[in-house]
Amino acid sequence: MEQSIQQKISAGYRADLLECIEKALIGQLSPSDQAYCFEEIKSLKGTDEYPPDGDHLLCQLRDILSITPQISEHDHETSAVESFGGRLLLFDYYDRYTLLELVEQPNGAGYDSFVFISNAKHGAALEQITSTMKSRLDAWLMCCDLPHGHIFPENKPDPSVICRYATLDEALTYLYTALVFPGSILT
Repeated sequence: MEQSIQQKISAGYRADLLECIEKALIGQLSPSDQAYCFEEIKSLKGTDEYPPDGDHLLCQLRDILSITPQISEHDHETSAVESFGGRLLLFDYYDRYTLLELVEQPNGAGYDSFVFISNAKHGAALEQITSTMKSRLDAWLMCCDLPHGHIFPENKPDPSVICRYATLDEALTYLYTALVFPGSILT
């Protein structure tokens, strides 16, 4: 008998929980992965998508987290970027819905820059969050030893554009523009 879509989704969430438990046992469960478990998966309770043993697995995960220190979001992201040969230049993390990131790709392949801000989670604090992010970006630029020009916001960013740029100046211009016109990048 073929599994229903809900059963497949439930099995996927169960597999995610088991993987998160394994990561937590060795201290490698980032805050965003913890939030995924305790916010997104837990919110499915009472639906067919929620794993049958979801309560037990979440309880087990909570117990592990209470006694095992875990990796920070910054260290987790640094490790992920280094795994493909890149270098994390700047990472400003609020939660799994709101962050700013600047990555140098390996072998001179360019730069990736991202700003994600959840309107649902942070719409009311948008001005404060973007101001704080811009301040942190300014502080990073003051200390940055990579060559870059003066960065000015351009037109509102197109949210459909892939955020990979040939130069650091282009990547920084995107970040500044997104922070000046945050409404255009809200998720």
